[in-house]
Amino acid sequence: MKNSYYTVIIVLIHVASWFTIIYRNPQIVSFILLGVTLSLAVYYREKLKQLPILLKTLPGNETIFITLLQVTFLSIVVMSVNFNVQLLSMIGILVGELYRIFRYPEMVKQKDTATKYEMKIKEMNEHFLTIRSQRHDFLKHVSAIDYLIGQDAGDEVKQYFRNLLGDYEKVNRTIKGEEVHISSILLKYKIQAEQAGVKATYNLTVPVSTLPLSKIHQVQLVTNLLENAVEAAQSYFDKAGTAKLELNTDRHGGIFILEVKNSAYIDDKGLLDNLFTKFEVSSKGGHHQGLGTYIISNIVKSHNGRITYQFLNNELSIRVKLPLIKNATIDVGRDE
Repeated sequence: MKNSYYTVIIVLIHVASWFTIIYRNPQIVSFILLGVTLSLAVYYREKLKQLPILLKTLPGNETIFITLLQVTFLSIVVMSVNFNVQLLSMIGILVGELYRIFRYPEMVKQKDTATKYEMKIKEMNEHFLTIRSQRHDFLKHVSAIDYLIGQDAGDEVKQYFRNLLGDYEKVNRTIKGEEVHISSILLKYKIQAEQAGVKATYNLTVPVSTLPLSKIHQVQLVTNLLENAVEAAQSYFDKAGTAKLELNTDRHGGIFILEVKNSAYIDDKGLLDNLFTKFEVSSKGGHHQGLGTYIISNIVKSHNGRITYQFLNNELSIRVKLPLIKNATIDVGRDE
């Protein structure tokens, strides 16, 4: 059974069960329970809107149990002639729905964390491989320079040095002052952006790895911000033939400021109104589910931070502010 069918099946379960109860037992208790159900649906309407995307994101074997349990309760509602049994079964269906509302977002975040860990291991391996390859090739570069000097090729030596130092400097600037879990991410997305023709610049006044977050949340926040920025910039490059990406950090008045700017093409400006408030909205465009912006928003909110963003002249700028002191809050009026 495909996850795309779950939403329809879930709706049919609720409609069929309520139709059966109201049709067979048009009692005041039935209408009271229906009223309570509708009230809960209105109260949790934003969470209910997220369910179709959550169901598509999670594997079927992790979501089918609740669906089968609700189908079982529906069977009891249809086949039972006892009104109390029907009501208890209906309550069972509602409890299953409440489980979905509160548990599935957590399951998505756990799934994303596990995926990020796997990616992190791969990135770290690639990171160290880059550094080891530079060290491994050092003697070869020395031999090449020695040969050029022996041939009295002064201009060639200078150019060779420039190219060689440029490669070393690109890596060193990226990893300078950073812990390995962040430096590997920065290096990965810088290389990925430049290979796609996007000019990537890091202006790190303070190391990204000093973000006032746990290492897990640092990885999730930085990865999702840069992944969204690189993909949006790549899409823009495909249309315009040029694109840029910029990552900035700073500290000011007890606040850590992380800012990402990137070229972007957003034809539907209405998406910007709900970029970090709705699960299904993404800055990448197309059919992306917006899981990255959902995770970014949750991390920032859970640490009393703020997200501000603007789109101007085909450039999307996202600024994240996090208090350096635990449990501190950021004054809404402050916008350094």
